Amino acid sequence: MVSKTKVNGRHGPSQADAGDGDAAFRRLLHDVIELGEMQVKLLTLDLKQTASKMITPTVLAVVGVAVLLGCVPVALTATAHVFVEFLQWPRSAAFGIATLIGLVLCGLMLAVAYFKFKKGFATLQRSQHEFSQNVAWLKSRLRGSTARCTTPKRSTSNIN
Repeated sequence: MVSKTKVNGRHGPSQADAGDGDAAFRRLLHDVIELGEMQVKLLTLDLKQTASKMITPTVLAVVGVAVLLGCVPVALTATAHVFVEFLQWPRSAAFGIATLIGLVLCGLMLAVAYFKFKKGFATLQRSQHEFSQNVAWLKSRLRGSTARCTTPKRSTSNIN
């Protein structure tokens, strides 16, 4: 066939071309392993930072639950009795308002804990971002794209 290219008198690539492909594959494999190592280091660092930021919200959540399960029912019952005794409210209205007060206080404590947890987990976004960049780079290299074959930019943070 006329459309087939002859290289060194044969059809297909030469042994030298195959050697270049092997070297390119080895370089790619080396880069993938290096990126994997860096990704694990970054994840480890982010997990340490996340764990240190989770202490306060965890304590707040535990204290909030302990207060809710321990003291709050007694205090709310006392509040309802105050409404009945001093404000002459019907018993059902007094206990309903006391319950509403308890729910608002509990909601406030849990909202503070939620936002602190959310802030603590934000550090993991850095690992996720770096990982998605590394995967995109690897895909472009495997596709043979020359437009995006540069090594992905390294984070400026200290990963050691």
